[in-house]
Amino acid sequence: MASRGLDIPCVDLIVQIEPPKDTEAYIHRSGRTARAGKSGLCITLFNRNNEEFLIKAEELAGIRIERVHVPSDQDMIQSRHKDILRKMCDVEQEVLPQFKDAALSFLD
Repeated sequence: MASRGLDIPCVDLIVQIEPPKDTEAYIHRSGRTARAGKSGLCITLFNRNNEEFLIKAEELAGIRIERVHVPSDQDMIQSRHKDILRKMCDVEQEVLPQFKDAALSFLD
């Protein structure tokens, strides 16, 4: 855990495993991504038991924290599908014939 006064340049992502109980600490940690006019992303894992600390941070900072649900199994399958298609598009045209038998077997 980083403490106040520690200045690490070029931080564009902060991941917090839970929201701090101290609202000012949450805002300070999140703000590490937006130094010197730059932008960044802060991801905070939370559950119903500690969401109240996010609500307090929103009220104190006058901001709205976007809630994103854990991806479903179907979301994960679709994401993997897109990754596979991207990788297939990167295969050099001249080697594609080498994969024809495997592709036909896979389709069967």
